[in-house]
Amino acid sequence: MLVATLGGACVVPTAATETLEVAAGAALRDGERFVYTITEPAREPITAELRTTRVSAGWHLQQRYCVPSDAARFDVAEATVDEALRPLETTRRLSPTGTLEEYRLAYHLADARVDWTRTSDGNAAKAQHSELRLREHAYDNESAFWLWRALPLAEGYRARYTSVNAYEGSQSSVDLTVVGTTEVTVPAGTFEAWRVLVVSGRATRTAWIEVAAPHRLVQWDNGASIMQLEPDGAPSPSCGPR
Repeated sequence: MLVATLGGACVVPTAATETLEVAAGAALRDGERFVYTITEPAREPITAELRTTRVSAGWHLQQRYCVPSDAARFDVAEATVDEALRPLETTRRLSPTGTLEEYRLAYHLADARVDWTRTSDGNAAKAQHSELRLREHAYDNESAFWLWRALPLAEGYRARYTSVNAYEGSQSSVDLTVVGTTEVTVPAGTFEAWRVLVVSGRATRTAWIEVAAPHRLVQWDNGASIMQLEPDGAPSPSCGPR
């Protein structure tokens, strides 16, 4: 996510409990579009948009992160997942300094492996390739904001899964703990939300997920920046490839 390159650090994890029980149909909706503002001290705010589209394989999930004053700086991630949000393929294109970088993951779930490719400025001749052996309970990092919404969150809920990161070409363990509910106020309004701790190594990030359907992510604190939900109808960011 641009949260990782332009706005801070993305989540990647530590200690565990149970595996995930995903109920995507209870949370995700075809045609969803949520807009966010990401703020960080002494830096220009970033505009973000999450889109959900129903496809024959399951779901197409898109994240778009833009710097409003500089259309050349962007981060766009697209993941295709199945009905249970298991990953099928991911593409992430980002331009933090004007040079286009592209990262692709092609998942082969039956063989428990994933192919990773990185190219810079479209130069296929100099592309980097590698293969990862998938760990158990693997989900794509770029689906995390949707995955968390589709879990049976409740006070004291704990879960662990493996996050596969296209940008780093790596895997790591993610631990989630729901510490209760709280009221959180963002530009979109005031919501009762589950407060979910996401542990990454020695760092702990926090997500606030709406208790009521459709269980939107209303706020995300990655330790360096804060991402907050904007009202319905907020304009989409305009940058990067579409």
